[in-house]
Amino acid sequence: VGIMNVCNFQAFRTIVKSAHSWNLPYSLSLMSTIKERAGKGVKPGAAIVIDNFPHRVTKITQGKRGKGGGFVRAMLKNLTNGSCFEKTFTSDEIVEFADLEKVKYKYIYRSSDNFTFMHHETFEEMQVQKDIIEHWDFLVDSEDMEVKLLSFNGRVIGVELPNTYDYEVVKVNTDKSSAGQHSATLNSGTACLSWLLFV
Repeated sequence: VGIMNVCNFQAFRTIVKSAHSWNLPYSLSLMSTIKERAGKGVKPGAAIVIDNFPHRVTKITQGKRGKGGGFVRAMLKNLTNGSCFEKTFTSDEIVEFADLEKVKYKYIYRSSDNFTFMHHETFEEMQVQKDIIEHWDFLVDSEDMEVKLLSFNGRVIGVELPNTYDYEVVKVNTDKSSAGQHSATLNSGTACLSWLLFV
């Protein structure tokens, strides 16, 4: 097989990922993994692989078991189906970081339960099912709505909306009988915000 230096490896990795994104044939399977002891690697925000699926660490508690070694108790979120659960790692247990790829796209339109996005440079279009978009109701059909498609092993597993975005309020419900709250519909068409009447 030979030895590949760091620079060539990065170039090779880019070529393989590009070939995959354009559905071009290639025979090489690239296994690039980064591993770390749980005591250092399992931190809030980290993405790790469990049972071949990517998971996000949302919360941790660290401690020690008497004369034994330390442990890390973590709350994990499966990034492919959204399920959450708790798992305990020993501090010396080796975990694998998930190789997640984020690519900028623009949201174009929705067709039934599919949302279409366009790559901002190649103009390649990508369809994503509603089930894997956590906040799909905040997507706005606008040229300046830029999002990031999150992929794992060549498969889109999520969509990240911008941290901030200027929405337009298209309707306000001021019905005082609605449990002491006002509500407003945004220009995304489906998202609705509510606030207390005295605000």
